[in-house]
Amino acid sequence: MNFNQHLFVLYTVNSLIEVSKRAPGRTLIQKTLFVANELHQLQVPFDFILYKHGPYSFDVDNAIHEMSSYRAVKVDPVSGYGVTITPGEGGKFVGKYGGSLLPEAKSAITEASRTLAPMNVKELERIATAVWIYYREGIREPGRISERLRQLKPHISDKGAQDAVGKLQDLLGCSAS
Repeated sequence: MNFNQHLFVLYTVNSLIEVSKRAPGRTLIQKTLFVANELHQLQVPFDFILYKHGPYSFDVDNAIHEMSSYRAVKVDPVSGYGVTITPGEGGKFVGKYGGSLLPEAKSAITEASRTLAPMNVKELERIATAVWIYYREGIREPGRISERLRQLKPHISDKGAQDAVGKLQDLLGCSAS
């Protein structure tokens, strides 16, 4: 078990609950870790790929599964679709064996949590993919980011892509050019 990974997941779960006052699902945890990593160059201990609904890490899902096995998190099915994830009584082992996060990591995750917690799954896909394009593909011009987003995700409308670029620009604190 990689308690360092578990530490990042547990802090993210707690941060998202604190911000939104509700338990997050897997998608929100995934996208929060990805955005925090890219915006703040955290080097989280997870590998991300561009997958069906945006950046995704099999490592994050494996960590959640491992954490549920020793009750560091509780994974509850949601009626209809998905799960919610809350801290569990086994979380004490994460701190004991995983150490602690650096203040910069905590700050980055908290900032990403504040931005992403109010978003629905479709918005999360769009903004996380726009972040991918900006950082991983090095495309900086807003029109080209929007175009690339539509190319990668044809189900996203022009307006949806433009909205994602606007949110990206807000995240960057300046124009994405």
